[in-house]
Amino acid sequence: MWSMWAPPLERSLLTGVTYAGAQIGNTAVMPLSGLLCKYGFAGGWPSIFYIIGTAGVLWCLLWFFYVSDRPSQNKRISKKELSYIENSLADILASDSKK
Repeated sequence: MWSMWAPPLERSLLTGVTYAGAQIGNTAVMPLSGLLCKYGFAGGWPSIFYIIGTAGVLWCLLWFFYVSDRPSQNKRISKKELSYIENSLADILASDSKK
């Protein structure tokens, strides 16, 4: 995904933020799971699956609605931003083809 969307100079930062976000999410869910197990509905521990599963389904629906594979396919991107991304990626593709 980032290979199509992120300009090369920003790609490492965006990838780092993505992986850090995944770890922060895991860290946040662990205590939440403990609380749901103790105080949750549906017998305690099943509520963990209901809550986190519902959040996952909502995330997927938002992702499918708002995210596109390529900047050129996105309906909400500005022409200036699209031009910036395509030009920065074109520079990399041109330098790779010369090798």
